Amino acid sequence: PSRPPMGCPRRRTPTTSPQSRHQPHAKWLYFGRHRVQGDFKLNSLIGNRGSSGRLLLHLMVVDGDGDVMADIAIGCFHPNARGVRVLLQHDPDLEDCRDVWLGYRSRTSDSKSSSRLQVMLKHFNKGRIHPTPLGPVKEDSDVNTIDNDNLRAVFGKSPPLFTRIVQEQELQDVFYTYHQMNHGRTCPASIVLMRQYLLEEEL
Repeated sequence: PSRPPMGCPRRRTPTTSPQSRHQPHAKWLYFGRHRVQGDFKLNSLIGNRGSSGRLLLHLMVVDGDGDVMADIAIGCFHPNARGVRVLLQHDPDLEDCRDVWLGYRSRTSDSKSSSRLQVMLKHFNKGRIHPTPLGPVKEDSDVNTIDNDNLRAVFGKSPPLFTRIVQEQELQDVFYTYHQMNHGRTCPASIVLMRQYLLEEEL
């Protein structure tokens, strides 16, 4: 499938219970893709342009009732990977770089909760929603090329290195605190979340 291997398969049939707020067929939205150069830990995880991408962090966001309402995934890949790079030949200037992306998927039909998270993530991504990180677009088409090369290069084939369960309110507090401490300046949401939920020694 052209999505992160989160270990959270869609239900085959949606529930018909009026009490259920789950939305089994929500798509992934991407709120960020930024380039990091010379980071020893990321370079160790993604050794070279032939290496598989890695899922670094999976946040399962729960509401006040303890139900999972959304997934946030943060991953890393090599920008010179085959199927990802735009040019036929690799760019030597990018060999020391790694691209970090953040994906979001709602699991609820509660539009208020879902939109609050999306607004925060979009704000920290300078108001943008990115297309899928799965590489260049096919010629004469608006659809990204999706094949085994770029699926492996971007998402890899392993489960996330770390999974955390986090309350929606806690997540909002993390972003609010960062915003206040940095006087309104923003940085990629993926960086904020990795600093909060990944200890230095874990990567």
